[in-house]
Amino acid sequence: MNWKVVLLAHSLRPYREAWDTLNASLYRSNPFFDSAFVEPMLNYFATGSEHLCLHTRGGVIDGMLIVTPQHHGKWSLFVPAQAQIAPLFLNAPQDLRSLIRQLPGLTLALELSCQDPIHTPFSLPPNNNMPLVVTDHARTISVRIEGTFEDYWEARSKNLRKNLKRYFHRVHNAGMTPRLVYLTEAAAMPEAVDRYGELESRGWKGQSGTAIHGGNLQGRFYRAVLGGFAASGRAAVYELYFDDILVASRLCIVSQEMLVILKKAYHEDYAPYAPGSLLLHALLQREFELRRVATIEFYTNTNVNTDQLSWSTHQRYIHHVLLFKNRAVQKAFEWVHRARNLVGPLTYAGLLLR
Repeated sequence: MNWKVVLLAHSLRPYREAWDTLNASLYRSNPFFDSAFVEPMLNYFATGSEHLCLHTRGGVIDGMLIVTPQHHGKWSLFVPAQAQIAPLFLNAPQDLRSLIRQLPGLTLALELSCQDPIHTPFSLPPNNNMPLVVTDHARTISVRIEGTFEDYWEARSKNLRKNLKRYFHRVHNAGMTPRLVYLTEAAAMPEAVDRYGELESRGWKGQSGTAIHGGNLQGRFYRAVLGGFAASGRAAVYELYFDDILVASRLCIVSQEMLVILKKAYHEDYAPYAPGSLLLHALLQREFELRRVATIEFYTNTNVNTDQLSWSTHQRYIHHVLLFKNRAVQKAFEWVHRARNLVGPLTYAGLLLR
Protein backbone atom coordinates (compact mmCIF):
# COMPACT_ATOMS: atom_id res chain seq x y z
CA MET A 1 0.00 0.00 0.00
CA ASN A 2 1.26 3.50 -0.87
CA TRP A 3 -0.90 5.48 1.56
CA LYS A 4 0.09 6.90 4.93
CA VAL A 5 -2.63 8.36 7.16
CA VAL A 6 -1.51 10.87 9.80
CA LEU A 7 -3.63 12.51 12.51
CA LEU A 8 -3.14 16.28 12.24
CA ALA A 9 -2.61 18.62 15.16
CA HIS A 10 -4.34 21.69 13.67
CA SER A 11 -1.41 22.17 11.29
CA LEU A 12 0.14 20.84 8.07
CA ARG A 13 3.61 20.84 9.55
CA PRO A 14 5.96 19.11 8.72
CA TYR A 15 4.26 18.54 5.35
CA ARG A 16 3.62 22.16 4.42
CA GLU A 17 6.40 22.38 1.82
CA ALA A 18 5.29 19.16 0.12
CA TRP A 19 1.69 20.43 0.15
CA ASP A 20 2.57 23.67 -1.64
CA THR A 21 4.81 21.81 -4.09
CA LEU A 22 1.90 19.62 -5.14
CA ASN A 23 -0.42 22.61 -5.39
CA ALA A 24 2.09 24.31 -7.69
CA SER A 25 2.65 21.27 -9.90
CA LEU A 26 -0.98 20.15 -10.17
CA TYR A 27 -3.03 23.34 -9.93
CA ARG A 28 -0.61 26.21 -10.60
CA SER A 29 -0.79 27.32 -6.95
CA ASN A 30 -4.52 27.80 -6.54
CA PRO A 31 -4.85 30.32 -3.66
CA PHE A 32 -7.65 28.35 -2.00
CA PHE A 33 -5.32 25.33 -1.82
CA ASP A 34 -2.29 27.26 -0.59
CA SER A 35 -0.97 26.37 2.86
CA ALA A 36 -1.35 30.05 3.75
CA PHE A 37 -5.12 29.45 3.47
CA VAL A 38 -5.31 25.83 4.67
CA GLU A 39 -3.16 26.35 7.78
CA PRO A 40 -5.49 29.03 9.26
CA MET A 41 -8.49 26.81 8.46
CA LEU A 42 -6.91 23.99 10.44
CA ASN A 43 -5.91 26.36 13.21
CA TYR A 44 -9.33 27.96 13.65
CA PHE A 45 -11.89 25.41 12.42
CA ALA A 46 -10.41 21.91 12.80
CA THR A 47 -12.00 19.62 15.38
CA GLY A 48 -8.89 17.52 16.04
CA SER A 49 -10.20 14.54 14.05
CA GLU A 50 -8.61 15.63 10.76
CA HIS A 51 -6.23 13.19 9.07
CA LEU A 52 -3.66 13.96 6.39
CA CYS A 53 -3.47 11.22 3.76
CA LEU A 54 -0.18 10.99 1.87
CA HIS A 55 0.30 8.92 -1.26
CA THR A 56 3.83 8.04 -2.35
CA ARG A 57 5.12 6.62 -5.58
CA GLY A 58 8.77 5.73 -5.90
CA GLY A 59 9.45 7.22 -2.49
CA VAL A 60 8.09 10.62 -3.53
CA ILE A 61 4.87 12.17 -2.19
CA ASP A 62 2.59 12.56 -5.21
CA GLY A 63 -0.80 12.84 -3.50
CA MET A 64 -2.28 14.56 -0.43
CA LEU A 65 -5.71 15.26 1.00
CA ILE A 66 -7.19 16.10 4.40
CA VAL A 67 -10.14 14.02 5.54
CA THR A 68 -12.30 13.82 8.62
CA PRO A 69 -14.60 11.01 9.84
CA GLN A 70 -18.32 11.53 9.59
CA HIS A 71 -21.09 9.21 10.73
CA HIS A 72 -20.46 5.48 10.53
CA GLY A 73 -19.07 4.33 7.22
CA LYS A 74 -18.10 7.66 5.66
CA TRP A 75 -15.12 10.00 5.61
CA SER A 76 -15.13 13.40 3.92
CA LEU A 77 -12.73 16.08 2.79
CA PHE A 78 -12.00 18.83 5.29
CA VAL A 79 -14.13 21.68 3.91
CA PRO A 80 -15.07 24.41 6.40
CA ALA A 81 -17.66 26.93 5.24
CA GLN A 82 -14.88 29.43 4.49
CA ALA A 83 -13.62 27.28 1.59
CA GLN A 84 -15.72 27.26 -1.59
CA ILE A 85 -13.57 24.54 -3.16
CA ALA A 86 -11.55 21.73 -1.57
CA PRO A 87 -8.02 20.53 -2.41
CA LEU A 88 -7.53 16.98 -3.65
CA PHE A 89 -3.92 16.52 -4.74
CA LEU A 90 -3.68 13.40 -6.89
CA ASN A 91 -2.44 12.41 -10.30
CA ALA A 92 -4.71 9.37 -10.52
CA PRO A 93 -8.12 9.39 -8.77
CA GLN A 94 -8.12 5.59 -8.88
CA ASP A 95 -5.59 5.72 -6.02
CA LEU A 96 -8.45 6.74 -3.72
CA ARG A 97 -9.92 3.24 -3.90
CA SER A 98 -6.95 1.86 -1.98
CA LEU A 99 -7.21 4.76 0.50
CA ILE A 100 -10.76 3.73 1.38
CA ARG A 101 -9.43 0.35 2.45
CA GLN A 102 -6.79 1.95 4.68
CA LEU A 103 -8.81 4.60 6.52
CA PRO A 104 -9.52 3.69 10.15
CA GLY A 105 -12.67 1.72 10.79
CA LEU A 106 -15.13 0.29 8.31
CA THR A 107 -15.20 2.82 5.46
CA LEU A 108 -17.89 2.46 2.81
CA ALA A 109 -17.60 5.85 1.11
CA LEU A 110 -15.40 8.90 0.78
CA GLU A 111 -17.16 12.22 0.26
CA LEU A 112 -15.18 14.63 -1.92
CA SER A 113 -17.13 17.87 -1.68
CA CYS A 114 -16.67 21.12 -3.57
CA GLN A 115 -14.60 19.92 -6.52
CA ASP A 116 -13.75 22.54 -9.13
CA PRO A 117 -13.76 20.74 -12.51
CA ILE A 118 -10.60 22.59 -13.60
CA HIS A 119 -8.80 21.92 -10.31
CA THR A 120 -9.56 18.29 -9.51
CA PRO A 121 -8.11 14.97 -10.64
CA PHE A 122 -11.60 13.78 -11.56
CA SER A 123 -13.01 14.22 -15.02
CA LEU A 124 -16.36 15.85 -14.42
CA PRO A 125 -18.63 14.41 -15.59
CA PRO A 126 -16.63 11.26 -14.88
CA ASN A 127 -15.42 9.16 -17.77
CA ASN A 128 -13.77 6.43 -15.71
CA ASN A 129 -15.22 3.22 -14.35
CA MET A 130 -15.08 4.12 -10.67
CA PRO A 131 -17.99 3.51 -8.26
CA LEU A 132 -19.01 7.09 -7.62
CA VAL A 133 -21.92 9.52 -7.74
CA VAL A 134 -21.46 13.13 -8.87
CA THR A 135 -23.92 15.92 -8.07
CA ASP A 136 -23.93 19.62 -8.91
CA HIS A 137 -23.21 21.92 -5.96
CA ALA A 138 -23.22 25.48 -7.28
CA ARG A 139 -22.48 27.43 -10.42
CA THR A 140 -19.56 29.79 -10.08
CA ILE A 141 -18.31 32.53 -12.38
CA SER A 142 -15.00 33.98 -13.49
CA VAL A 143 -13.65 36.79 -15.58
CA ARG A 144 -10.79 36.03 -17.97
CA ILE A 145 -8.27 38.84 -18.31
CA GLU A 146 -8.02 39.02 -22.09
CA GLY A 147 -7.73 42.14 -24.19
CA THR A 148 -8.43 45.53 -22.65
CA PHE A 149 -10.95 46.46 -20.00
CA GLU A 150 -12.77 48.46 -22.65
CA ASP A 151 -13.11 45.28 -24.75
CA TYR A 152 -14.41 43.38 -21.73
CA TRP A 153 -16.88 46.09 -20.74
CA GLU A 154 -18.20 46.55 -24.26
CA ALA A 155 -18.99 42.82 -24.35
CA ARG A 156 -21.18 43.07 -21.23
CA SER A 157 -24.94 43.21 -21.55
CA LYS A 158 -26.59 46.48 -22.44
CA ASN A 159 -28.56 46.40 -19.17
CA LEU A 160 -25.44 46.01 -17.03
CA ARG A 161 -23.64 48.88 -18.72
CA LYS A 162 -26.72 51.07 -18.56
CA ASN A 163 -27.27 50.32 -14.87
CA LEU A 164 -23.66 51.08 -13.89
CA LYS A 165 -23.80 54.37 -15.77
CA ARG A 166 -26.98 55.26 -13.91
CA TYR A 167 -25.40 54.43 -10.53
CA PHE A 168 -22.35 56.59 -11.27
CA HIS A 169 -24.64 59.49 -12.18
CA ARG A 170 -26.69 58.94 -9.03
CA VAL A 171 -23.57 59.22 -6.85
CA HIS A 172 -22.45 62.34 -8.70
CA ASN A 173 -25.88 63.96 -8.44
CA ALA A 174 -25.90 63.31 -4.69
CA GLY A 175 -22.72 65.40 -4.42
CA MET A 176 -20.53 62.46 -3.34
CA THR A 177 -17.09 61.64 -4.71
CA PRO A 178 -16.26 57.93 -5.13
CA ARG A 179 -12.72 56.99 -4.11
CA LEU A 180 -10.98 53.66 -4.60
CA VAL A 181 -8.45 52.42 -2.02
CA TYR A 182 -6.20 49.48 -2.88
CA LEU A 183 -4.27 47.79 -0.06
CA THR A 184 -1.58 45.10 -0.29
CA GLU A 185 0.75 45.64 2.71
CA ALA A 186 0.66 43.09 5.52
CA ALA A 187 0.51 45.86 8.13
CA ALA A 188 -2.71 47.16 6.58
CA MET A 189 -4.59 43.85 6.65
CA PRO A 190 -5.82 43.71 10.30
CA GLU A 191 -7.54 47.09 10.13
CA ALA A 192 -8.85 46.36 6.62
CA VAL A 193 -10.48 43.16 7.91
CA ASP A 194 -11.90 45.08 10.88
CA ARG A 195 -13.38 47.72 8.56
CA TYR A 196 -14.83 44.96 6.41
CA GLY A 197 -16.37 43.42 9.52
CA GLU A 198 -17.99 46.73 10.42
CA LEU A 199 -19.70 46.73 7.02
CA GLU A 200 -20.99 43.18 7.49
CA SER A 201 -22.14 43.94 11.01
CA ARG A 202 -24.34 46.79 9.76
CA GLY A 203 -26.34 44.44 7.54
CA TRP A 204 -28.30 41.22 7.76
CA LYS A 205 -25.23 39.21 8.71
CA GLY A 206 -24.85 41.36 11.79
CA GLN A 207 -28.49 40.78 12.68
CA SER A 208 -28.10 37.02 12.24
CA GLY A 209 -24.83 36.92 14.19
CA THR A 210 -22.75 35.64 11.25
CA ALA A 211 -20.81 38.82 10.49
CA ILE A 212 -17.05 38.80 10.95
CA HIS A 213 -15.35 41.25 13.28
CA GLY A 214 -11.93 41.60 14.85
CA GLY A 215 -12.89 39.83 18.04
CA ASN A 216 -14.58 36.69 16.72
CA LEU A 217 -13.23 33.50 15.18
CA GLN A 218 -14.10 34.54 11.64
CA GLY A 219 -12.32 37.84 12.02
CA ARG A 220 -9.19 36.23 13.42
CA PHE A 221 -9.21 33.70 10.59
CA TYR A 222 -9.41 36.32 7.84
CA ARG A 223 -6.79 38.43 9.57
CA ALA A 224 -4.46 35.41 9.53
CA VAL A 225 -5.21 34.58 5.88
CA LEU A 226 -4.84 38.13 4.55
CA GLY A 227 -1.76 38.73 6.68
CA GLY A 228 -0.12 35.50 5.54
CA PHE A 229 -0.75 36.16 1.86
CA ALA A 230 0.24 39.83 2.16
CA ALA A 231 3.61 38.82 3.66
CA SER A 232 4.53 37.45 0.23
CA GLY A 233 2.73 40.13 -1.79
CA ARG A 234 -0.30 37.96 -2.55
CA ALA A 235 -3.18 39.74 -0.82
CA ALA A 236 -5.33 42.63 -1.95
CA VAL A 237 -8.15 44.56 -0.30
CA TYR A 238 -10.27 46.80 -2.49
CA GLU A 239 -12.30 49.48 -0.71
CA LEU A 240 -14.73 52.03 -2.12
CA TYR A 241 -15.42 55.27 -0.27
CA PHE A 242 -18.01 57.93 -0.91
CA ASP A 243 -16.03 60.92 0.32
CA ASP A 244 -14.73 59.56 3.67
CA ILE A 245 -17.38 56.89 4.22
CA LEU A 246 -16.51 53.26 3.46
CA VAL A 247 -19.35 51.86 1.39
CA ALA A 248 -17.97 48.60 -0.03
CA SER A 249 -15.04 46.23 0.47
CA ARG A 250 -13.66 43.06 -1.15
CA LEU A 251 -11.02 40.81 0.40
CA CYS A 252 -8.86 39.00 -2.15
CA ILE A 253 -5.97 36.54 -2.33
CA VAL A 254 -3.73 36.15 -5.35
CA SER A 255 -1.48 33.68 -7.16
CA GLN A 256 0.41 34.02 -10.42
CA GLU A 257 -2.63 32.66 -12.24
CA MET A 258 -5.69 34.02 -10.48
CA LEU A 259 -7.20 36.46 -8.04
CA VAL A 260 -9.86 34.98 -5.76
CA ILE A 261 -12.48 37.24 -4.21
CA LEU A 262 -12.88 35.78 -0.73
CA LYS A 263 -15.45 38.12 0.77
CA LYS A 264 -17.54 41.10 -0.26
CA ALA A 265 -19.69 43.50 1.71
CA TYR A 266 -21.32 46.88 1.23
CA HIS A 267 -22.92 49.59 3.37
CA GLU A 268 -26.62 48.79 3.16
CA ASP A 269 -27.62 52.39 3.87
CA TYR A 270 -26.13 53.22 0.46
CA ALA A 271 -27.84 50.39 -1.42
CA PRO A 272 -29.58 52.77 -3.90
CA TYR A 273 -26.11 53.64 -5.23
CA ALA A 274 -25.08 49.97 -5.71
CA PRO A 275 -21.65 50.45 -4.10
CA GLY A 276 -20.83 46.74 -4.40
CA SER A 277 -21.26 46.88 -8.17
CA LEU A 278 -19.32 50.13 -8.46
CA LEU A 279 -16.45 48.58 -6.52
CA LEU A 280 -16.47 45.44 -8.67
CA HIS A 281 -16.29 47.62 -11.78
CA ALA A 282 -13.28 49.46 -10.32
CA LEU A 283 -11.61 46.20 -9.22
CA LEU A 284 -11.92 44.65 -12.65
CA GLN A 285 -10.70 47.78 -14.37
CA ARG A 286 -7.59 47.87 -12.18
CA GLU A 287 -6.85 44.16 -12.63
CA PHE A 288 -7.10 44.52 -16.40
CA GLU A 289 -4.57 47.34 -16.14
CA LEU A 290 -2.23 45.40 -13.82
CA ARG A 291 -2.26 42.26 -16.04
CA ARG A 292 -0.86 40.24 -13.13
CA VAL A 293 -3.33 37.33 -13.28
CA ALA A 294 -5.14 35.43 -16.00
CA THR A 295 -8.47 35.05 -14.19
CA ILE A 296 -10.64 36.65 -11.53
CA GLU A 297 -12.44 33.86 -9.66
CA PHE A 298 -15.64 34.56 -7.72
CA TYR A 299 -16.12 31.03 -6.34
CA THR A 300 -19.68 31.61 -5.23
CA ASN A 301 -21.04 28.86 -2.97
CA THR A 302 -24.61 29.29 -4.17
CA ASN A 303 -25.94 29.42 -7.69
CA VAL A 304 -25.27 32.81 -9.21
CA ASN A 305 -28.16 34.95 -10.39
CA THR A 306 -28.64 36.69 -13.74
CA ASP A 307 -27.06 39.94 -12.54
CA GLN A 308 -23.93 38.14 -11.37
CA LEU A 309 -23.70 36.13 -14.57
CA SER A 310 -23.73 39.32 -16.59
CA TRP A 311 -20.29 40.21 -15.19
CA SER A 312 -18.71 36.89 -16.11
CA THR A 313 -16.86 35.68 -19.16
CA HIS A 314 -16.98 32.02 -18.05
CA GLN A 315 -19.16 29.87 -15.79
CA ARG A 316 -18.93 26.31 -14.50
CA TYR A 317 -20.43 24.04 -11.87
CA ILE A 318 -18.66 23.01 -8.69
CA HIS A 319 -19.43 19.35 -7.95
CA HIS A 320 -19.74 16.99 -5.01
CA VAL A 321 -18.27 13.52 -5.58
CA LEU A 322 -19.19 10.51 -3.46
CA LEU A 323 -16.78 7.62 -3.99
CA PHE A 324 -17.81 4.17 -2.77
CA LYS A 325 -15.74 1.27 -1.56
CA ASN A 326 -17.04 -0.90 -4.38
CA ARG A 327 -19.81 -1.19 -6.92
CA ALA A 328 -22.08 -3.15 -4.58
CA VAL A 329 -22.12 -0.32 -2.03
CA GLN A 330 -22.82 2.16 -4.82
CA LYS A 331 -25.76 0.09 -6.08
CA ALA A 332 -27.18 -0.15 -2.56
CA PHE A 333 -26.84 3.62 -2.16
CA GLU A 334 -28.63 4.27 -5.45
CA TRP A 335 -31.42 1.84 -4.51
CA VAL A 336 -32.02 3.57 -1.19
CA HIS A 337 -31.77 6.97 -2.88
CA ARG A 338 -34.59 5.99 -5.22
CA ALA A 339 -36.60 4.68 -2.27
CA ARG A 340 -36.15 7.99 -0.48
CA ASN A 341 -38.07 9.73 -3.23
CA LEU A 342 -41.04 7.59 -2.25
CA VAL A 343 -40.82 7.51 1.55
CA GLY A 344 -38.64 10.49 2.55
CA PRO A 345 -35.11 10.77 3.98
CA LEU A 346 -33.32 7.51 4.69
CA THR A 347 -29.88 6.37 5.69
CA TYR A 348 -27.91 3.43 4.46
CA ALA A 349 -25.07 2.03 6.56
CA GLY A 350 -24.57 5.45 8.12
CA LEU A 351 -24.54 7.31 4.78
CA LEU A 352 -26.95 10.20 4.98
CA LEU A 353 -28.85 10.53 1.72
CA ARG A 354 -29.35 14.21 1.05
